[in-house]
Amino acid sequence: MLEKDWVSKFTSKYDEIYYDHVSEKNEFPEDFFSALGADNRFGLLVSNKNGGSEISFSEFVQNILDMSRRAGTLTYYFVAQNLSAKLFDDHGTEKLRSLLPEVMAGKAKVNLALTEEQSGADALSINTEAVQTGDGNYSITGDKYCVTNGKGADYLMVAARTSPPSDKKSHGLTTFVITEKQPAKTSFVSLGKMGLNFLPLYSVSFNGVKVSRDAVLGEIDRAWSFLSRTFAADRLALGAMFVGMGRMALDRAAEYAREREVFGRKIGSNQGIQFPLARAFIELSASEAYILRGSEMMDNGEIDRNRDIPMGAYYHSVNAASMAIDAALQTLGASGYLSGFVEKLYRDIRYYRMGPISEQLALVSIAERTLNMPGAKE
Repeated sequence: MLEKDWVSKFTSKYDEIYYDHVSEKNEFPEDFFSALGADNRFGLLVSNKNGGSEISFSEFVQNILDMSRRAGTLTYYFVAQNLSAKLFDDHGTEKLRSLLPEVMAGKAKVNLALTEEQSGADALSINTEAVQTGDGNYSITGDKYCVTNGKGADYLMVAARTSPPSDKKSHGLTTFVITEKQPAKTSFVSLGKMGLNFLPLYSVSFNGVKVSRDAVLGEIDRAWSFLSRTFAADRLALGAMFVGMGRMALDRAAEYAREREVFGRKIGSNQGIQFPLARAFIELSASEAYILRGSEMMDNGEIDRNRDIPMGAYYHSVNAASMAIDAALQTLGASGYLSGFVEKLYRDIRYYRMGPISEQLALVSIAERTLNMPGAKE
């Protein structure tokens, strides 16, 4: 059991001021990441037998809600490293599990290289290939797109096709872990963007990169069986982060509205200010309830039968957060438009309406898989 107030103590230093600072400087938040690792906060979902805290997913989500309300989008690193550590714990070989101590301690950064420019959100259409060599190991060739912190990662989890797709399109995908930082026959190109300044993105090209057989996560050809479950957890976790981001902006806007005077009265006394903020509060509260319900399902092993819940929670929370941050910026007026943490939240949340799951993909998934509506190919 984690101490209940660890997040509030942690974010007393890594708060909105820190978030604004590192975003302004366009730099990786090294001290933030290292501080989390020093307290073993990247092993929260890892089993006790492998040195982790093994907390419930619901408790993990509550930590995200609390952290993102103070640290904003920086919470992404808390989410991603914990989910990566859990993949090593649940599906790693003995070699990969031996790397867990440094992953949990934040001494090794782990990132996923999945998306490709042509396939986009269709992860099952990737073209990166891993070909088995004469010694039983593999050689990876292909290009990955929008890899977060790709050049700074110590270990890259790379999804590649090891067999052609069969009747089941998800067959033939394998996830390899490249344990050499910036390995030979690999090139990185930095990608410019409009937000997420603290989160460097890269295009990564692999040209025959060698990977050993004992660096495979899960089974050969069957990566999708566990990746899809991890993505469900990721949608709920990111949804919690969005709610925290929205509340962070809403807190600032409400404080400003209580204090700011225009034409001889507090602007918060005007319903034109009150109503958008109140609506945003309601939507964020609904999103939180949605996410907490999904987290309970994750803990109880029910999520595989309810895949609409993570999709719906992601869709609702990213839109609720967008509404809240936009309402906050409008309340703050010119001071919100000027450089500051609300302005940065505004740019950051815009990305998440497009990826890793776009609003359209979330809706079509629910329409076709839950409501049994005909698909585009029918």
